[in-house]
Amino acid sequence: MCEVLTYDPKVYQQVGTVEDAHEKYTMTDVLDCGEEIVANGVENIIGLCPLHRHFDMDEESMMVESIDIENSETVTKPMPLSANLDVVPCMWKIEENGIIPIQFQFNTNKNQPFVNNLSSIVDLI
Repeated sequence: MCEVLTYDPKVYQQVGTVEDAHEKYTMTDVLDCGEEIVANGVENIIGLCPLHRHFDMDEESMMVESIDIENSETVTKPMPLSANLDVVPCMWKIEENGIIPIQFQFNTNKNQPFVNNLSSIVDLI
């Protein structure tokens, strides 16, 4: 079974920039991954986007997404680890030894079952 690893801010910093992602990945890469996802029946659970970061972040922070339904906006910004926020992972990086969260969102309790089952889902592909 795929292991869900502990958050490490250094991993976020190692992810390429938006420009890197556009240069490095081709549509063929995305289609190849998409075929695996569909072949394993998880296309309604998993989506693809090239890993990227928009800016640098210090090692005492984590990237947190918040959704403003009233204004139809999603805002992602660094927040201090020391704030002990009630967040769950929403973006992961797949590594040889497991998956590691690189971005979070505020916990709505609707997303917890997916987070709990993520390692089983990744094992399918």
